[in-house]
Amino acid sequence: MNRRRAWLVAVLVALAVGAAEAQVGHEPRNSPYRDITKGMALTVTTGYFGGSGGSLGVGPHNGTTLGGRFDIRLSNTFQFGFSGTVADLERNIVILESDTTLTLRTLGPVPQQVLMFDVSAQLNLTGGKSWNRLAPYFAGVIGLAIAENTPADNSGFSFGNKIYLTPTLGTRVIITQAIQLRFEARANFWKLSYPPLFQAANPSTGQWVISPWFMAGLGIAF
Repeated sequence: MNRRRAWLVAVLVALAVGAAEAQVGHEPRNSPYRDITKGMALTVTTGYFGGSGGSLGVGPHNGTTLGGRFDIRLSNTFQFGFSGTVADLERNIVILESDTTLTLRTLGPVPQQVLMFDVSAQLNLTGGKSWNRLAPYFAGVIGLAIAENTPADNSGFSFGNKIYLTPTLGTRVIITQAIQLRFEARANFWKLSYPPLFQAANPSTGQWVISPWFMAGLGIAF
């Protein structure tokens, strides 16, 4: 092999090695990806629950939430969460002013506390790793809302107990393997059932109400 051919082989080998290194990606110490080694977490959450409460405003809305959740990771991609929340919200009440003319009057808003318990199935978009300390996810949530201290309402409307569905987008911020932050944007769906007296204001017997729910939390992983 002459000298020119030897140089050509050397250049081709260097290019091949460079291409292979580029395909592998970053060196481990410089990689933006980090393993998430802890599989369970306890998190304290706080948030804001918005919305309008439906066309008459009788559904709970507009207020702060405080809760806690427990998460367990079943694989790198999937995990489940269980949470309980106290929501200090408000709503309107509808008063029947006359039994003969069926005159309705909307009053409020008045305080309305709601207890919320839910289960979430979470898809971790970066698997068992974080990217630049971020671990984004999508989750589907199903829960039960229980109205507490319901204000007097003689129109026949009662919020009662509601099943709710909540698609969720969020991310965890992995501060250390033991400490993480959580930020979520939720769209809360529940259906209000209206009494016959509401027919003039809303022809349907019920209404699906969508409320935005923004949450933040501080968690301990173990």
